[in-house]
Amino acid sequence: MLSALAAGVLMLASCGKESPGNELPPPGTDEELGGPAVDRGFDLSVMSFNVRLLTSSDTGEKAWANRKKPVCSMIKDKKPMVIGVQECYISQRDDIMSGTSGYIAYGVGRDDGKSKGETTSLLYDSSVLTMKEFGTYWLSETPDKASLGWDAACKRTATWALMQHKGTGKRFYVINTHLDHVGTTAQTLGMKLIKEKTDAMNRDGLPVIVMGDMNLEPGSAAFAVLGMENSREVAKKSDNIGTFSSKLIDHIFFKGLDVLSYETINGHYDGTTYLSDHRPIMSTFNFRK
Repeated sequence: MLSALAAGVLMLASCGKESPGNELPPPGTDEELGGPAVDRGFDLSVMSFNVRLLTSSDTGEKAWANRKKPVCSMIKDKKPMVIGVQECYISQRDDIMSGTSGYIAYGVGRDDGKSKGETTSLLYDSSVLTMKEFGTYWLSETPDKASLGWDAACKRTATWALMQHKGTGKRFYVINTHLDHVGTTAQTLGMKLIKEKTDAMNRDGLPVIVMGDMNLEPGSAAFAVLGMENSREVAKKSDNIGTFSSKLIDHIFFKGLDVLSYETINGHYDGTTYLSDHRPIMSTFNFRK
C-alpha cells in the first residue's frame, strides 16, 4: 500500500535513493518504435500549500477535522503532480494521503528528524513520477542535524528530491521549505544555504523548482540570493491574489523550465472556502526542451 511505502520512506531523514528496478530506457530511445524517439515532453504541475498546523485552539471551520475533507477535494480537483506542504504534521499528511489516491510522501519532523513537529513534506503522483533521491536538511549552521539557525524563532527545514518523469525519463530537482517568520538573517542565509546545497547536488544542470511559505513578499533581498525566477511574476497566465490574507508570501521559484501558468487557489470545496490560513498556489511548467 502507498501509505506503507510512505511510512518507510519517512524514516530516512538525511538522504536516500530509490531501490533498483523499474529503470527507464535511456532518453532519446523508444522501445516501442525500435529507434530514436521524438521528445514528447510533458507539463509538470506543482503545488505549494501551508496547510496550517494541527492545533486544539482551532475550532469550527478552522479545525483540521473539518478542513481535511475540503483540502483533499481541492487536491483531487487540481491534480498536482508534486505538492510541497508546510506546517504539516505527519498525522495531517496521513489524512491527505488517505483522502486522495496515488500520492507517495517523504518528509521528517523538524524537531527530531523523525516524527516530531511540523514537516515540509513532498508528495508526488506515483503514476507519473518516481523519486530517485531525497533528503532533508535544516536551515542552520549545522544543517545535517535538527537545529535552530541564526536568529530564527523556530527550527526550519528544506526537503529536497530528485524526481524523474516515467513517460520521458526527464529529471528535475524540487525543494520545499518554510522560512522563518522572525529572523531576517535566517531568511537570507536560509535561502543562501538552499542555493548552495542545490548547486552542489545538481552537477548535471537539471531544472530546479524551489517552493514554500517564504514569509517574505516579492522583491525581498533574500530572493536575489536564490537567483531564480518567480513563477507568479513571469507566467503567461497569473494573478496577484494574496496567499496569506492580502500578503504574497508563498512562492514557487524555478529555473531551466518554461512556466505556463500560476494560480492562487481560491475556490469552494465541500461548502467552504477556508482550507487554511494560507491559500494554496500552483504553477504548471512546460518540460519540452
